[in-house]
Amino acid sequence: MFDCLDIKAVRSLPVITVSNVLKMVIRELAPPLIGEDSVKELLGANALTTESEKFTRMKSVLQLDSTKYNCLTAILLHLRRIAENSKVNLMTVENLAVVFSPSLLPTTSSFQHLEPLDAIRAAAEENNVKCQVIALLIKAV
Repeated sequence: MFDCLDIKAVRSLPVITVSNVLKMVIRELAPPLIGEDSVKELLGANALTTESEKFTRMKSVLQLDSTKYNCLTAILLHLRRIAENSKVNLMTVENLAVVFSPSLLPTTSSFQHLEPLDAIRAAAEENNVKCQVIALLIKAV
């Protein structure tokens, strides 16, 4: 499948380039890496009290097939590697969560039934929770 892929060339690319391509690929996946039902369960798991409880619940939700699980793990490890260099690149775990959560956790809610300002508030709240979920997953991988 990847016979034409030069791994050495890929490794020499700037991390930002790899990250941008990765984000685009994740966003374009059909079906998404994490399905709608799982996204809802992950958002619900974030309401638990401790990080340990949250992560345990999230891990059980993410019982994906092995290919999807390996892919998600590789993505999270890549993001953690970027965060480990945040003093140089300014990409903390929280910043990475803001950038990658829309791609990794696609929007499943419809806010059309709400008044415009209420819809904005609800969408912002959902995005905040998604960022918290992705940040926890990056830290825990």
